[in-house]
Parts: sequence; structure tokens; C-alpha cells
Amino acid sequence: MRSISDLTTVIQKAETADKIEIYRRLGLHLTYEANRAIVRAEIRLVECNTKSPRSENDRGDLDGVRGGT
Repeated sequence: MRSISDLTTVIQKAETADKIEIYRRLGLHLTYEANRAIVRAEIRLVECNTKSPRSENDRGDLDGVRGGT
């Protein structure tokens, strides 16, 4: 994969079990709310991704947002 659009294509063509693994490695959690017929997507960043092909996490320090949100 060379770009995010490549990832989109991979996910679209993946089997269900492979999609689950891709989402897990990305930290993506999907929750279906049947009564509202919506899917809520949440990304959970982790400090260290041991499955990464890189030897170290290069995201820098995790910190909060300044000011009101």
C-alpha cells in the first residue's frame, strides 16, 4: 500500500475476518446502534503498536488538546 486510497481498496475487497483484523490493528471500533440505525466509529490510539513494521512508534508524545472543545 502506498496511500490511504490503497487501504480503502484493500478493506473493500477483504473478507470479513480480514476486515476485523485490519480494524483492530488500526484501533478502529465500530458500534451499531440498531434503534437509531447508525454506526458509531471510534479510533483508540495506543502508545505502542507492536504489530507495526516500524521498530518504534513515531507518533511522538500523546497529549491533550489545549483550550475548550
